[in-house]
Amino acid sequence: MSGSDHVYGRKVDKTGRSTGKFASSKTRKGHGPIRDQFLWLGRGMLDSPAMKVVSGPALKILMRIGLEHLAHGGADNGRLPVTYEDFKTAGVARSTIALALAELIALGLIERTDAGRMGWGEDKGRPSTYRLTWIGTAERLKPTDEWQRHKSVEDAKKAVEEARAAVHERRKAKRGTEPLPQPAPKALAG
Repeated sequence: MSGSDHVYGRKVDKTGRSTGKFASSKTRKGHGPIRDQFLWLGRGMLDSPAMKVVSGPALKILMRIGLEHLAHGGADNGRLPVTYEDFKTAGVARSTIALALAELIALGLIERTDAGRMGWGEDKGRPSTYRLTWIGTAERLKPTDEWQRHKSVEDAKKAVEEARAAVHERRKAKRGTEPLPQPAPKALAG
């Protein structure tokens, strides 16, 4: 039996070569083949300032985009279509989706590659598409890891606050909650 076969607990044939099978059923249970798809989340990213400040809704959105990546066989990063309805199904309140997306983009965990278009009437619209920055793309581009630009928790918090403030400003402008300028009073005719 060779040293590596002993270390890894593999069965060997009569010639002393590994058969590729585990020698013990205990070993097999813990180290068998991967039975499901997985999304790689490295220690560096999980322990990064960006991940230390990510909110619960943003984390749910990140995992939903990751689920879409797996649904595409890991081959379409950068072209991952996810709708608001998908995010709602993942447990994110509709009112927090835009804030959470802005947060993830500001933290450098995702990129919105296409803003999509809301459907009206017979037009079905088009969902926004996303890219996970720590994974390469279908075009064989390497990961860009924008999340690494945040060197401290304070820096990451500041980026999130600015992104959320921008969403609030867009909402105010859209709703028209800013007081409208009043027309000058007309002179009274005498």
